[in-house]
Amino acid sequence: MLCKKSNALVSARLLKFSILIMAKGFCKITHGDVNGKYYGRDKECLMAVDSDGLTETSMLSEKWQNVTSDEKLGNKEKGIKGRHDARVATNMILSMPNEYTPGQCLKAIESILAQTPAKDCYWSAWVHKGVKNGVVNQHVHLSINERLKSTGKKDREMQRKGWFENVFLKIYRKELEIPLKNAPERATRERVSMELVQSHPFLFREAVAALNEEKSKIVKIAPKIIQDGEKINSKKPFIRR
Repeated sequence: MLCKKSNALVSARLLKFSILIMAKGFCKITHGDVNGKYYGRDKECLMAVDSDGLTETSMLSEKWQNVTSDEKLGNKEKGIKGRHDARVATNMILSMPNEYTPGQCLKAIESILAQTPAKDCYWSAWVHKGVKNGVVNQHVHLSINERLKSTGKKDREMQRKGWFENVFLKIYRKELEIPLKNAPERATRERVSMELVQSHPFLFREAVAALNEEKSKIVKIAPKIIQDGEKINSKKPFIRR
């Protein structure tokens, strides 16, 4: 059904909040399948490693295909029944200091994992350079299958609702607190609300331009974006829900 109220105005207000906080670090958590080919693509991936010590991205992609098959189709030898809608992994995007080498990024990830039950599960990490429009936001894609290697069963602790948000991310932030704190201010240019992109292209272009400016200028332009949002004709394209 079509929204009765323009989402552009709502998105513009959300944008005003997001550009004012200007977070240095970014963390995103999703659950589902693992796109190993995308994570390991040559033009973006700087280095990769998994819990078995493999570093070849093609081999990591192949292993995740096998994990996906086990979770969705089942594996009698491993005692996995399989479900078509099985949660293959928890996927995270974790900001890394731009000053870190790819090797340092992976060492930091391994140190974090060593403090959690994930150390006994299958996981893979890919370091991405994250360069776009002259802005560098180095980050790591981390995928964890919560099934313990020793028992073949899902770890109960990691299966608890909110565990990754409340436990894992706390360890991540503590591990990288000082490096991220000392890092230069960086705009999260790729984090513009998708609602803003879809609801009104003009506001999207202004938002992208704003996020590439100095912090002080971003704060000044935010009210204008809000004002423009209030003038949007309600007959403009809306988002389908």
